[in-house]
Amino acid sequence: MFSTQRGSAMKKRILHGVFFGLVLVGTWIFSGKFIDHAKSILNERLIMEKEYADSKRYVQQLSPRLESIRALKVVYESRKQKSTEILLIDVLSRFQRRRCDFRLLSIFQTPLGIGLKAEARSAAIVDFLEFFAEEMPDFGFQSIALTAPAVDRRTGALFCEMVFKRNGHEQVLPSSPTSSTPKEKDDEKIQLLSPRPSLQK
Repeated sequence: MFSTQRGSAMKKRILHGVFFGLVLVGTWIFSGKFIDHAKSILNERLIMEKEYADSKRYVQQLSPRLESIRALKVVYESRKQKSTEILLIDVLSRFQRRRCDFRLLSIFQTPLGIGLKAEARSAAIVDFLEFFAEEMPDFGFQSIALTAPAVDRRTGALFCEMVFKRNGHEQVLPSSPTSSTPKEKDDEKIQLLSPRPSLQK
């Protein structure tokens, strides 16, 4: 009878051991899957945080560009509402405040575009071309003609005739077919742009 009790106790211990082993194995499997799932969630969160940080950084980098684009659009819309002559007179007046050796004579229209005649020294003409290209990017040069000065003019003073065309904007009215020279515009604004005397000796 004693041996029977010992055998029964041994079986119970074996069953307990097997059960405990199964519990450990189940716990290990479950914990492994749980850890993998937790790692997956953590990785997804890290990826989302990185994408959010990258998006935020991109927006921050793009914002100044967007502001400059908006500013350019405002300037462009404002320029679209202004006539070609007003824009040309504005840039001429600002340039003449920079240089005293550039004297506007007239503004006229031709089939090629809008033109101007001026009396200026050669350095002033080069400076004006650079200034005009920077300030009037929507205008293109059509022709430039330089004429030698008369004998009573200072050395370096030239008569220049420039024709510009505004890209993608208003059509320029052609000159009268009966006139052999472009129609020059005598405007009070133009005369105000030419307060300086001729570049004589």
